[in-house]
Amino acid sequence: MKKFVILFITLMFSTCNIVLSAHHSTHSHNHNHNHYSYSTSQSKIPVGEDNSEETAIFGGCKEHSLKTYTKILYYSDGSRYTIRRYSILNKDDEILADKLSYVKHQITTSGKHYFIIKSPEYEKSKYVIIDGSGNRKTSNFYEKYELLGNNRIIVRQDKKWGIVDYDENIIADIKYNFFKPYGNLLINKYNGYYGVIDYNGKVILKNQYDKITKIGNIFVIKNVSMYGILNMQGNLINQFSIDHIKKDGDFFKVKIGNKYGILDLSGNIVAPIQYKKVRIERNNPEVYENHEWKKVNI
Repeated sequence: MKKFVILFITLMFSTCNIVLSAHHSTHSHNHNHNHYSYSTSQSKIPVGEDNSEETAIFGGCKEHSLKTYTKILYYSDGSRYTIRRYSILNKDDEILADKLSYVKHQITTSGKHYFIIKSPEYEKSKYVIIDGSGNRKTSNFYEKYELLGNNRIIVRQDKKWGIVDYDENIIADIKYNFFKPYGNLLINKYNGYYGVIDYNGKVILKNQYDKITKIGNIFVIKNVSMYGILNMQGNLINQFSIDHIKKDGDFFKVKIGNKYGILDLSGNIVAPIQYKKVRIERNNPEVYENHEWKKVNI
């Protein structure tokens, strides 16, 4: 009977799951903990434990503090297993949220406080958002998230991506198969095709392109066998007339028909697309004209 109790306790603790996530943002602080679980056996039994508590304020915040509870289990083979849980307290030491496995504190530009939190008690331990008073702001549970700034968050729900604000107002519908932010723009994929939206959900390019790749300071867009260029401001600077484009050092070599030219990494024309040959020598652009290579003055 004693062996059964010991084995049951060991199995119970080794099924705990605390996921480690990492995000970085101005005026934000996240706390989480990952652990190492071990297989149980008759030769590996718990032989002791330590429990501790500590409270610390969030950096840059006078309104809230974080209480951390740490349990360390020691095993007979010398290994150990650490479990951490967190509580968010207000300035009166009242608990706003308890038994959390993840906490990220955010202060918006308007001075409002929010927390992205995770708890084993939630649905599959997914993320939710609460405000500075502990009120839950999201009705949904999110599998993943990424901060965009300006009160915008990329979220994933049921393997689909979208954008919400901290009060869960929908900025971009949660329907995309893929999201990748660059500056103020996001490459996305929907129904098998790529497009671009901005952080406010405005459609810059509809989802009708075969591929969109960020290279240098531009987006190279493939439409069937032709290429176009979108700059970081969301403006098309080439209307899908390019047959081939290739990055070479700090430049792009481009081809339209049987003519070649050179662009810089922002898509600006360095050499017009009118030459039989172009090249980049030691990161210097050159064109072939009148049977000789000539350097391009930049």
